[in-house]
Amino acid sequence: MNDAELKAMAEQGLPINMIAVELGVTTSTIYRRLNDLGIRPPGQDRLPLTEAQRKEIAVKRTNGISDYELCKEYGIVRSALWRILLSEGVDVMSLQVEEKQANASRMDLAMKLYEDGAPLWKIQEQAGYSASTVMNEVHKRGIPLRSASRPVKEKRVPKPKSVPEKVTDK
Repeated sequence: MNDAELKAMAEQGLPINMIAVELGVTTSTIYRRLNDLGIRPPGQDRLPLTEAQRKEIAVKRTNGISDYELCKEYGIVRSALWRILLSEGVDVMSLQVEEKQANASRMDLAMKLYEDGAPLWKIQEQAGYSASTVMNEVHKRGIPLRSASRPVKEKRVPKPKSVPEKVTDK
């Protein structure tokens, strides 16, 4: 396998498995050779998190920043976030219990706002739930639906079709 050829294929962004087939080697060989050459495999543009970032993630999570927000901010998936939190000694399970309790109280606030007549956009703004999430919870809790804020038009009743009278010959 020629290093220049491998480098050119990687820079073109070809998938690792395609490079391996083209060069007649395994994907693990491709990964190892790219690593030896100091080349990041295609699709792995994001640099690994530094130790300082990992500690920052743990502090932010214990201070109440949600998993979703942290994953979005650092460009990682939830399983990677949990591995980082566990490696930093964070009690992930207690955080999940606290988050569920916080979400339940936010949903209670949303339901109270709904029952008090607040418009859905205001509930979304104050409680952080979309209109569809609020309505799903309204149905789940059996809360009566509010009447429409504008008058409902009466349904048009179609006029009965007139049947032409039979003309009889006399």
